[in-house]
Amino acid sequence: MAKPKGTTKEMIHQIRSLYAGGKWTQHKLAKRFKLSQSTICKIINNYIHRDDVVLTGKAEVKVGYRHGY
Repeated sequence: MAKPKGTTKEMIHQIRSLYAGGKWTQHKLAKRFKLSQSTICKIINNYIHRDDVVLTGKAEVKVGYRHGY
């Protein structure tokens, strides 16, 4: 999904932080940041602007094996 024009990482973190504080509604955030309420919803629920996932440590992935082999 495409990112909304004019949004920055700082803006996204601020939206999530304010909403998590419990005092801001999605509608109030939409007005403050001049975005639609549906865009705010998508940001809060990580449908868009997901934080990058960084894997650390040892990980093993097997591809193409059947279960039990």
